[in-house]
Formats: sequence, structure tokens, C-alpha cells
Amino acid sequence: MTLEPQIAVSTLEAALRQLMTRQFEQVYGAEWLDRVSTGEQRTRWASLYDEEKSRRHGVAVVAPVGLAYSELSHLVAIADRHWQHIAPALGEKRKNLPLLQHVVRLRNSTQHSRDLMPFERELISGVAGLIRNEVTLYMSSQDPAGDTYPRIEAAHDSFGRAVELWPEVDETAGSVPAGAPTPTVRVGDIVTFSCVGIDPQGRDLRWWLSSEARGSLGGLVGQSGVQVELEWHVVDDDVRESLAVTVRMQAEGTQYHRAGTYDQGAFFMFRVRQGE
Repeated sequence: MTLEPQIAVSTLEAALRQLMTRQFEQVYGAEWLDRVSTGEQRTRWASLYDEEKSRRHGVAVVAPVGLAYSELSHLVAIADRHWQHIAPALGEKRKNLPLLQHVVRLRNSTQHSRDLMPFERELISGVAGLIRNEVTLYMSSQDPAGDTYPRIEAAHDSFGRAVELWPEVDETAGSVPAGAPTPTVRVGDIVTFSCVGIDPQGRDLRWWLSSEARGSLGGLVGQSGVQVELEWHVVDDDVRESLAVTVRMQAEGTQYHRAGTYDQGAFFMFRVRQGE
């Protein structure tokens, strides 16, 4: 399946950000971002952060300043300068860096409303798939059971809160950053959770929501590596000052799972009050 250029580029950027965050933090420590990026890049990211924060009224959290605001050209430039630290995942620089640079050039064409030829669209999709696969295989290799069980790659709610993935992979993918506000929702509201999971064997993934108030809140099945959206319809039984809503995921078509009944999960806290 050939991905649309915009989706393919987004997929490629997400894979590079995930890999770089893990690898550079291990090499350079907590200040890794200052070590690998330029002042011009950080200024650009801060500007984009301020712009998003000013226009997204009602959103509890926007992504912190950093690679979340990087463009593909920034990521490829960083990769060029620090390839030795991401080579365990991406392999030889002379082979894969030119592919990334070519996608940057093609992306510039799409940004300026120039149509791509069919083979160019296929190239972008193919490179995105290749890099995403290499990153997935590498990240899975860092987990003792990574070649067996899927993992959550991203999860955020409609208030802008995103799960920070933990380096150690177990049945809990990560947590919402400490200090993130707890949103107040009301009966009748609909909260959306957008999630991406990766399975090393390419199996479909079953997702569902649950809460301590009502148990299962419904779910769906999606493809590995493709974003899904889950909805929580807030009702009277959910009303309480502290409610955990959990996103869980498991691989389809297998009897065994990392946590017995599921492979990985993440939870979000809410304050639920009566409707007005």
C-alpha cells in the first residue's frame, strides 16, 4: 500500500524523532538536544511552539519545545552530523542518508504545490516504510521480548496530553508528564484518544478503552503502524473527582500477551462532573 506523501513524511518524522530521542539521550545525557541541534533550529522550534500555544485555546498541553516541532529537513541534517549514534538502527550512512535527503527534496516540491509523479510518491512511501521498519526492529531489539509483543508508539488525548514513553518496555507504555493539568470533563462530552502501535510481526492490533467506573468503554481493530482513534462518551456513572481511563492494546490472532490479557497500556486521569 502506497501512503500519501503527507502521511508518509509524518510517519518518517515520527520514527526519526523516536530513535533520536532514545539514542542521543543515552550518548549525551539530559542536555542531548542542545548537543545535536543548532541555535537556529531551536529558535525556529520555539517560535512554532509559541504560535501553537497561542492558537490552541482550550488545549491542556501542547508538545514541549524540541524535536516535536522539527521538520524533516532538520531531522535529516541532525542525522547527517550524528549518524554514528543512530547507525545501529539505520545501518550504513552512505546507503540510507541519500534516501532521506532525496525525500526532503521531494517534500519541498509538495510544500510548493508541485505535483509528484507516481514513482516519486511511491519512493517517499517506500523510504518511510523502510526507515520505520528499521527503527521498529531496532527498538524491539532493545526489549527482551520485543520480537514477540507489540508496543504502543504514541498515545495522546484530545486535550493535547501525550504519553511519555518509558525506556524500559513492559506492560505500561509510559505516563503523562508530571505536572500536566488534569482536565475537567462533563457528562455528555466526548474525549478522543489517538494512538499508534507497532507489532514486530506486522499483526493487526486490537485497541480498547476501560475505566474503573464502567469497565470496557469500547474498542476497535487497526493496522500496525497506523493511527487509530478511540472515543470515550462521558456518562453519569463516570462522575467523580479522579477517574483513570486506560488505553490498552493487544496483537490479534495470538493466544499469548505480554500482560496476560493485553500487551501494553497507558492511562490518563480526568476530573468528571455533571453536565451543565
